[in-house]
Amino acid sequence: MVIQKEREEFEKLPEIAEKIKRSRLNFSKSLNRYLISSMSDDDQFDCDFVNGAWYTYQEQQKIIDAVMAILNNNHPHLDGNQQALVLMDDIAEVLK
Repeated sequence: MVIQKEREEFEKLPEIAEKIKRSRLNFSKSLNRYLISSMSDDDQFDCDFVNGAWYTYQEQQKIIDAVMAILNNNHPHLDGNQQALVLMDDIAEVLK
């Protein structure tokens, strides 16, 4: 998943969208993190929360991408095992 699309999906999560809007967080592409425009404790908490969630989201996406690569690379080796192919397709669909 391209980073821009990944971030758009992340920002659609209800709790994340709420914190970004409430604390008026801005994303810095060069830093790959969210920044606040005020110094209130609540805004700082929201910013720290969103940045932690953003880091975790990206790390999880790396795992999903790795599993997808394994699934995609193993398909040719499972020619005769239809049940395994169906299971791999199901797993791939869940991970999308």
